[in-house]
Amino acid sequence: MVTMPTLQELSAKVDELQTALDTEQAEIQEVINGLNTTISDLHALVAQGGTEAERQAVLDKLTSLKDDLVATVTPTPGTGDGETGGGEGGAQG
Repeated sequence: MVTMPTLQELSAKVDELQTALDTEQAEIQEVINGLNTTISDLHALVAQGGTEAERQAVLDKLTSLKDDLVATVTPTPGTGDGETGGGEGGAQG
């Protein structure tokens, strides 16, 4: 006979899941913060050379890269299932 877990056991498992989720979110935020720092540093370097069009092209690539990362880790609105959006950009962070 299979025994069902108690509500206390289920609650403890949910607490473990929340802790794991919080840890993952903190790690993801750390990566995003590092990316933002790198982008800022690259913005400064790009501003020092090349034509306006060349600089803008590099900045556009950086913005797209950041948008892809944010879209990858941001839940898709309305799904309610916790899955993340695809890497096609468009989300702002």
